Amino acid sequence: MQSKSLVMLLTATVALAISCVLVLEIVTIEAPGVLRPILIYAAIIAPLVCQIFPTTVARMAWIPTLSLFAIGLLGGIERSDVALHVWLHATLLAILLAAYATLVHRVASWEQDLARALTFVSRSDLAVADAVERERLKRCEGIVVLCQRLNQPLSVLHLNWMRQDCEEGASQDWSFASQFERLSIRESVLKQVGATIRDSDVVLSDGTQNGLFVVCPATYERGAELLGGRLETMLQREFAAQVKRSVVTSDNHGFVLADLMIAARNCGAPAASVEYGAVVSLR
Repeated sequence: MQSKSLVMLLTATVALAISCVLVLEIVTIEAPGVLRPILIYAAIIAPLVCQIFPTTVARMAWIPTLSLFAIGLLGGIERSDVALHVWLHATLLAILLAAYATLVHRVASWEQDLARALTFVSRSDLAVADAVERERLKRCEGIVVLCQRLNQPLSVLHLNWMRQDCEEGASQDWSFASQFERLSIRESVLKQVGATIRDSDVVLSDGTQNGLFVVCPATYERGAELLGGRLETMLQREFAAQVKRSVVTSDNHGFVLADLMIAARNCGAPAASVEYGAVVSLR
């Protein structure tokens, strides 16, 4: 369900509730004592209370709503001098109450379906991402062994980005909408990074929503810094993000992938911009 449709449905539900109150006030003014307001207000609240119960009960919320309306009407129908327009107003109120109860259940059910769908999609995406990450880790392990055997350098680039409209250290919104917005931004970033790096480079997650590693085989530190500069420029241009990057190489940390990733992530100072560099292709 689209967000605009949900907003329109919520607006219609609120409008119906207000209409019920206004019609009740009209009937009370024109024919005092025909309706008992306390029971009509209880009828307005009844659909909301019914949504606490299982769906089989919640979908029948219009029954207790109209039952409370009928009880509130019983005390005043014995009067013979009630005008026809008062009965028309009472009938209109009954119709509005039934429509209001139905819409309340529809809103609640659509919200539940949306939450279930988002949960299912997020779990599926996490399972797929985990499988892909495992395959990439296996590939990286093979690359590390190959670079060590061929005596080629291995560089690990770490990127951490943050949107400029988000203050660093501020509390994050953990609603479904904000979570999926961050996930969609991350997917877009991964696609852009994948289109920028070489075929021999491997992108790995750093365990956060706004960071990643790029494992660069047969690449010296200057070449990895040049790649980091290109990625930083791309992220700033496409996503208006503030980027922190760091590079470590096997010359200083050995051919252990875990040590390289930890060193790259713990390197707090951003790498200096480089205007030149060499990237050695892995044959």
